Amino acid sequence: MKKALCTALICALLEAFVSASPVWASTHMYVAHGTWASDDGELTGVWQASFDVAAGQLGGSMTITNLPGVDEGHISGALDQNTIGFVLSKGDRRTTFTGSTSDRTLSGTFETPEGYLGTWVGKFGPAALNPAPENQ
Repeated sequence: MKKALCTALICALLEAFVSASPVWASTHMYVAHGTWASDDGELTGVWQASFDVAAGQLGGSMTITNLPGVDEGHISGALDQNTIGFVLSKGDRRTTFTGSTSDRTLSGTFETPEGYLGTWVGKFGPAALNPAPENQ
């Protein structure tokens, strides 16, 4: 009986700690979409992404059209107050995105493994989910 009571108390305390933890409390999921263009103006396309953000760390997935050698993959990086940086990975391919955020907009530059350079712009979609579904 005492063991079961102690186990229940420890579980309750752990659950309360996790619920109050700043890392869990600051977990958000965002969707965003926009356009991109190569620096030479010959290539253009659209992109969409879902970002999972926890304590400044960024994860999620991204789909991008018309960029040779790049189509979709997982993203990982960081999102600070006004700065965003992430890598789109699929297998051993890595495309680097850097930029800034302001209100609900994003913009920046990218570079692919093949040497394509360009700019990207976009907007965060509808309101973010807070907290992310896996933390409810």
